[in-house]
Amino acid sequence: MRVALLTTFVASKKEPLAQMLERIRQAFSSAGLSEPAIRFNFGDAPIPGRVSSVDRALKRHPELERFVTSESPMPGIAGVRRISNGPVSQAAGRRSSRISAR
Repeated sequence: MRVALLTTFVASKKEPLAQMLERIRQAFSSAGLSEPAIRFNFGDAPIPGRVSSVDRALKRHPELERFVTSESPMPGIAGVRRISNGPVSQAAGRRSSRISAR
């Protein structure tokens, strides 16, 4: 069975993102399902002259550099700088080695 879930997350001190993802992974495991594939995209706005969200994230988490891409996701759509493990990323399909819950 394939399940696709698209969710927008807001940072919370009650449950950091890494803990929430671990809870979801554990739920799949407890249900006897295979390991879920998690893809992420975090990008800059396509408007010039704005502060780069990607630069701010890399300053705090430099280990994410391997996931940075500016490739166009499909023909006719301009590429914007983003952090992703999607198909056009150099790190496509890779998992980050254990996300630390800060």
